[in-house]
Amino acid sequence: MQDGFAIPKADLNVSLFEMLGVLSAVQDMVNPALNSHQQRVCLISSRIGRQLGLSGEEYSDLFCASLIHDIGAIPLQDRLSLLEFEQNAPHLHAKLGALLIRRFAPFAHLAPVILYHHVPWKNGRGACFFGNEVPLSSSIIFLADRIEVLVQKSQNILADVAEFRRIAQASRGSMFNPDCVDALIEISKSDSFWLDLKSAHLSEMITAIAPRKSVELDIEALVDLARFFAIVIDCRSRFTATHSAGVAACAQYLALSMGMSKDDAKRVLVAGYLHDIGKLAVSPAILEKNGNLDAQEFAQMRAHSYLSLEALSNVAGLAEIANWGGSHHERLDGSGYPNRATADNLPLPARIMAISDIFTALREARPYRDSLSISQTLAIIQKDVDAKKLDPDVFAKLLEVQDEIDLVRKKAQAQEAEDLKDFWVTAERKQKS
Repeated sequence: MQDGFAIPKADLNVSLFEMLGVLSAVQDMVNPALNSHQQRVCLISSRIGRQLGLSGEEYSDLFCASLIHDIGAIPLQDRLSLLEFEQNAPHLHAKLGALLIRRFAPFAHLAPVILYHHVPWKNGRGACFFGNEVPLSSSIIFLADRIEVLVQKSQNILADVAEFRRIAQASRGSMFNPDCVDALIEISKSDSFWLDLKSAHLSEMITAIAPRKSVELDIEALVDLARFFAIVIDCRSRFTATHSAGVAACAQYLALSMGMSKDDAKRVLVAGYLHDIGKLAVSPAILEKNGNLDAQEFAQMRAHSYLSLEALSNVAGLAEIANWGGSHHERLDGSGYPNRATADNLPLPARIMAISDIFTALREARPYRDSLSISQTLAIIQKDVDAKKLDPDVFAKLLEVQDEIDLVRKKAQAQEAEDLKDFWVTAERKQKS
């Protein structure tokens, strides 16, 4: 047990903190204008928390929640509203974020922190929201979030410090918890507090204050976290809302069927869950287009596998898994992307991933077509096998287990659909109102 998070000793040496950093960073892919918003909020929040005397689990929870506090904004069309100091409807992305974070058991207790991170203080009435206590961490993140909005828009931060502090003081009690404002005013007396927020070394500063740097994930914990990532990835678009789960399930089943060990098949499962993380950078208009993509749109879509590799390959211990997942559009003859890798550079797990991705995609409905039958799907894959683009041995195994693997895919996607049901009901109802 460390900082309230029980995880078995790792055999992969994959850091929980580095994975959280990936989850935070990839949200900038959704809209680059947000520009490290969550990292800055984490830095401000953590320093306010320390000033208020938070330590141990309280500090750890504040750090983690602030680093991913806007996770619920991923499916929303108007993400730039996050950069308005006073938002008209700030609670939707907070509610969606809470629904998502509840899907990952080790962080489920952070859901209230994320849910209430836009509740104004209202001279003490904001200590409760609809009869529920608002955690102090929520109030800290709310203040840090709104100050970061001002900081991000500043062109000359030291010249604007007096105005930032004036705004915080003016909103003390009405919008912000007074204790949080007092802590901010105290720690922000130095120029370095403000200049840190514009520093090119922001990531290193976050690492320096992270409470869980030494918590490592074993294969079981990594599978659980990767499945949570898949839920986040798939909520980008209603039309691909269970794709990652389907690919992961197919890939693991094929890996086992081809004689890979259970642990190696679990690594393939992780690769399947994470393979499309780069699609967070793709516009929903492209993901949901009812027709063929034009050249510009396809270029944006094609970049997603590179972005998946880029996001994951720097996580210590995850490079091999990242390569498997990020290679799902590579082809044996070198005609794929992003690296035009050839057969010599594509190990069996990458070849399994490529066929699993195609099989799952063709068996799913899309805005521009209905799902294809198994026979239609296999016929399309056969053409690429005959053209020496896809692995014939993997395809032969797929033919052998086609009914079983399709059932595994259906079950995995049905389970993820159930897990996301409340999320989509909330998102669609609120965005229509």
